[in-house]
Amino acid sequence: SQTFSEIDSKYGSNLVEVQTSHGKKNDFGDGTTKRTLNRMNILTASAIEIHNLPEGVTTYTGAAKDTKLGIALAIAIALHNIPEGIAVATPIYFATGSKFKALQRTFISALAEPFGGIIDWLITSDGLNANVNGIMFGLVAGMMVTISIKELIPTAHRFCLSRD
Repeated sequence: SQTFSEIDSKYGSNLVEVQTSHGKKNDFGDGTTKRTLNRMNILTASAIEIHNLPEGVTTYTGAAKDTKLGIALAIAIALHNIPEGIAVATPIYFATGSKFKALQRTFISALAEPFGGIIDWLITSDGLNANVNGIMFGLVAGMMVTISIKELIPTAHRFCLSRD
């Protein structure tokens, strides 16, 4: 069985400069690969934008109920948004080669969270109730799992297996 560090060094350590098994840089120049990465980016970014809306609602609801809870939620969600940003930026960077486009799309998807909080504030002054939050998170979680299983995992396997 492989340890985490062995798996990380094999698959995750070279995000900026992808190497093929024979050591030549792979710039993902083929059109099919770029289309696959663009499609994956659109799905991932859209899913994360939809996923971030209820996170904003939850952060606002927590802050409206208890300031310390709101701060704790904001910190926890901010930390978990780091890999989300990488998930949005990486495919667009490899598909386009543009750091600006990757940063731009990541920024747009990140704006969904404060937008969710603003929507909650406009609808209710004290935050949504727990049942509405639970239903919202259940729907978003199902969507994220579906996209992960149908798109992200198969695409990751296709790219990793082509490198071995």
